[in-house]
Formats: sequence, structure tokens, C-alpha cells
Amino acid sequence: MLPKHSYSGNFTKMTMVIVYILFVLGAFIGAALVVWAAIWDMQMGSPIDSTMFVAYAAYLGAPIATAIGFYAWKSKAENLLKIEAEHHKVREKDVVSALQKAMEPIVSNSIINAGACENLAEQVTDAIESLSTDIKESDNILNTIANMGGNEY
Repeated sequence: MLPKHSYSGNFTKMTMVIVYILFVLGAFIGAALVVWAAIWDMQMGSPIDSTMFVAYAAYLGAPIATAIGFYAWKSKAENLLKIEAEHHKVREKDVVSALQKAMEPIVSNSIINAGACENLAEQVTDAIESLSTDIKESDNILNTIANMGGNEY
């Protein structure tokens, strides 16, 4: 029986590992070729050809700039999800605590009368209106944050 491994590699991860290895290998080989070409040009007495440096800089810069942009986009999306989840947790706690607070006088007296029910209905209505205002405000905040990057939340 084979032992189970905690890491289960999949095709995408393996592909990315290969891409990373090839990029680093290309960076080292490219650096060696650029230096070798510069030394060769100097030994031959000709001016150093700058096109190799430009191509090498583009080889390094393009994927790095793309990765930084992707990471910024990904972290923004994750942060928006965290903010939204936190607001929902707060909303749920507020609703539960408001209902518990409104039910205390009725539960403690164990006597339900019309006045207590009417008072409870008013308290629940007030709590719901307050929470709906808070929800609208938090949605406005989330939309403002999302619109900073040009995405609609």
C-alpha cells in the first residue's frame, strides 16, 4: 500500500513550475549571452551592440510586469471578498443581538400581552430599519472601493 501524500500536484501547478524553471534558466543563459556578446564586441574592436541588452531587458521585464499586475488584481479581489464577508458577519450578529434584546422582556416575564407584542414589533422594525441603513452604507463603501480599480462590485 502506497503512503498518501499531502501534496497533490495537478497539471496547472506542474505547468507553472516548468514555466518558472524555464524563465530562470533563460534569464541565466540570456545574461551569459549578453555579457559574452559585449566582451566579443570589445575584443573585435567594434562598438557594443545595445540591441542584446534591450531584448534581454524585455525578456525579463514583460513577465515580471505582468505578474505584478496580476498579483495586484488578485489581492484586490481577495480583499474585497474579505471585506464583504466581514460585513455579513457583523450584519448577522447585529440582527441576532437586536432580536434577543427585543425578546428579553417577553421571555423573562413569560407573559405575552398585546402591549408587549406591539413593543416587540416596534423594536424589531427599528432594528431592521437600522440594519438596512447600515447595509446600504457598507454596500456604498464596497462599491467605492471596487470603483477605484474600475470594477463594479
